[in-house]
Amino acid sequence: MKRLLYMVFICGLLTACTSDDMEELLFDRVSSIQIAMQRSGIGSLAPGLPSEVAIATYPFEYDALGRVVKVGYKTFYYGSDGKVAYSKEGEINPSDNYYFERLSYHWDGQGRLKEVYVDSLYQRYQHHDHQPVSNEFAYQESKLKDELLATFSYEGDNRRPSTIKYRKMNRALPSLIVTLGEEEEIHYIYENENVVSVQRDGYLKQNEVGLGGPVGLIPYKMEMAYTYLSNPHHLARIYTQLGFHPYKLTEVVSVNCIARSQVSIEIEGGEDIGDRWTRPEGVDTHWTDLYTGSEEPFLSFGKSNYSYRFNTLELPTEIVVEGDGTMQRTLISYE
Repeated sequence: MKRLLYMVFICGLLTACTSDDMEELLFDRVSSIQIAMQRSGIGSLAPGLPSEVAIATYPFEYDALGRVVKVGYKTFYYGSDGKVAYSKEGEINPSDNYYFERLSYHWDGQGRLKEVYVDSLYQRYQHHDHQPVSNEFAYQESKLKDELLATFSYEGDNRRPSTIKYRKMNRALPSLIVTLGEEEEIHYIYENENVVSVQRDGYLKQNEVGLGGPVGLIPYKMEMAYTYLSNPHHLARIYTQLGFHPYKLTEVVSVNCIARSQVSIEIEGGEDIGDRWTRPEGVDTHWTDLYTGSEEPFLSFGKSNYSYRFNTLELPTEIVVEGDGTMQRTLISYE
């Protein structure tokens, strides 16, 4: 009888250990992130436009050392120093469109990301038109080579950048041809390892801000402030391992989850629209599976609140961000 009880005790102990190991295996490492973004369309930047929804999904793959090797269509390749040396991204679809991109990553003496270059980018885009066209004009092509994409600056021994200068890789619809935009700049201020304040100096297309007139670029300044929960951010470990955000190169990942944010923007030639965006009365915000091809989040101004669902390791599995006229829902799954 004593022997039987001892065996039951040992089995129970092994089961508990196995359960703990499985929990770590199943819940600790991000396997996929899906982001649904919606803007009501009746707001300060796009008055009178219908609701817009975008769905972006990022599956993650890892190597035997636990390093991220693939996010979405982008594959990362590591050098002998253990840092990402370059990445490749390629896509071929049934309409005979091609997109191939290679970026190289350069590091400083402390192992911090210093520069990112577009080593090469080749794109062939089939031009669709209701009028018949000759083969000579049936395709548009884009070729970029040895272009500086982003630079990162640091204060002291900090591992997170204080300033990022970058050029957007734009797709100007209805064309899908990628071009590099004007240089923009982001400044980060930290409290410990959390971003508490951000200032972004960039450009918006004139038609995006509803100012009318000819199409062109409008300079703007955006300021963002954040407060935090005690829970760990789902990308914090990946950011530390990679040395940069896995799919938004110019975004810094804080150690903890954001609780609230406040955003204001000043546009040259326009008024301060920081608190003007309000959801129209009677407008129903809902989620759909419509994909617009956009990987950039819609800009939300004023105050935004974050609500979460967490797993047993206190990591977020669902994040809903609600601001005036905008909603963003992020679903995170773990291995």
